[in-house]
Amino acid sequence: MFDFVCGVATGVTGNLATKLIEAFWGSNKLNSEPPEPSNDEQQFDDSLHSAEQHPKIFETFHIKNGFKDILNYVEKPVVHAIVEDSPTTHYHLITLVVECQNTGEWFVSQKGEMAFEGGGGGIRVARNVIELCAERRVKVTPWVLNDEKAELLSSGRLLWHDVKQELIPLLTYAKSEYFINRIARRYRELTA
Repeated sequence: MFDFVCGVATGVTGNLATKLIEAFWGSNKLNSEPPEPSNDEQQFDDSLHSAEQHPKIFETFHIKNGFKDILNYVEKPVVHAIVEDSPTTHYHLITLVVECQNTGEWFVSQKGEMAFEGGGGGIRVARNVIELCAERRVKVTPWVLNDEKAELLSSGRLLWHDVKQELIPLLTYAKSEYFINRIARRYRELTA
């Protein structure tokens, strides 16, 4: 339990420190590679990221204290783990979407509590989510999504069905060797 609390505290402190540094030095992301440009992909306009263009339209949940309740509520759940394609912090953070196969109802988590990287709180949360789903025979399906759209989704400003067709399966994502060698491998280890 102490390890879990320390991991959470370390993750929160690291995220806070990163946000403070970004606030003083501008919006350049620390410890991240710039996303690889793609000619065939329409560039996401930063002005569309603003709150005026995308107001909050639904509430999101915290993974640590809301995921279990939502998993209990949804009759026939499918759990989608959406990994951002560029890191928000030092790691590529994950947004969970729990979707009901019967009704189509869906619930979106906030981003920032879970990752398939590192050795602290984010990977512990990922392990706990995958173990809880395995106990209930629910598969966690990993996807990759543009980081701006992942941010809009995880903050309740972009609907699930609007991004669903843009998801790329994590295990086949070929845009980055890092995803293949680190993130996809870590997911396989957690689900083995």
